[in-house]
Amino acid sequence: MAVFYTFPKMLKIPAGSTFVVEGVFDNTSNNPHNPNHPPKEVRDKNDGSMRTTDEMFQFIVTYLPYEIGDENISLKRE
Repeated sequence: MAVFYTFPKMLKIPAGSTFVVEGVFDNTSNNPHNPNHPPKEVRDKNDGSMRTTDEMFQFIVTYLPYEIGDENISLKRE
């Protein structure tokens, strides 16, 4: 199950800022979104490439050089 989040407006992030991101996985049979029944261990067999059936955690940042007023631009889909 993919989950995506976008802020409602652009953010001005000060130079030198650090992002801290945490992901949690539930490989058990208690997880209704676990594609493997019974659960199986997911291991890197593909030299780092990811398949859509593998567990993944990605933190993707899209950024632009700041211009005055950028923080007022709405990112909401209409």
